[in-house]
Amino acid sequence: MTCAGGPRRDDGTMPTAYLWCPAYPLADPARVAKARQSAATLAGALGWDLREAPTLAQPGAPGRWAPSAIRRQELAQALSQDVLLAARGGYGCLDLVDDLLAWPGRGGRLIGYSDLTVLHAIWRRRGWGETLYGFMPGVDHGPRALASTIALARGDGLRCDPASDPEATVLAEGTAEGWCFAACLRVLAGLVGTPALPDLRGA
Repeated sequence: MTCAGGPRRDDGTMPTAYLWCPAYPLADPARVAKARQSAATLAGALGWDLREAPTLAQPGAPGRWAPSAIRRQELAQALSQDVLLAARGGYGCLDLVDDLLAWPGRGGRLIGYSDLTVLHAIWRRRGWGETLYGFMPGVDHGPRALASTIALARGDGLRCDPASDPEATVLAEGTAEGWCFAACLRVLAGLVGTPALPDLRGA
C-alpha cells in the first residue's frame, strides 16, 4: 500500500486519513473548522479519504487533554487507517507509549510535529515506515508547510539551498551523509533511557 499521490489500495478504495488529537484538544470551534479545512485540502491533493475522530469537535481547556482512556480508544481507531494526521500537538503523547509498543499490528503513515516526536520515535523503533515531521492542520501554518507535506507524501522530496531558504545562515562549511530523523530535540532527549527511544545510529 502506498499513501502518496492518491493511488488506490489493493481493494480499489482510496487510502484513509484519520484526523485526530493525540494530545491536547483543539481550543475552540474556529480551530476545529480550520483543522477540517486544512486537512481536507491536504487529503484532496493526495486523494485520501478523510475521516475524523469522534472527539475532534469537542474543544478543551488550554493545557488539558482528554482522559487517557478516550485517547487510547481513538489511537486504536487511528492505527487502523492508512494515514494518521495529528490536528495539533501538546503534551500527552507519552500516555500512549505502552499501547504503541504493545500494538500487535503496524501503524500507517504518521504526520505531525512537536510532542508528536514521541510517536515518530516509536514508529522508528517498531519499523513502521517513514513518517512526516510537520504540518498539523489545527495550528497556524503558511503555504510552504502544506506544499512541502504534499511533495513529501508524493515521494517528490525536497531540496534546501540558498534559493529556497535565503534567510538561512551556514554555521560550519562541510558535507554530511546519512538518513534524517526530524524531531523536537527537547522531547527526544526526554526519551533517552526509555523503551521508546529508537536506534539513531547513522542519522
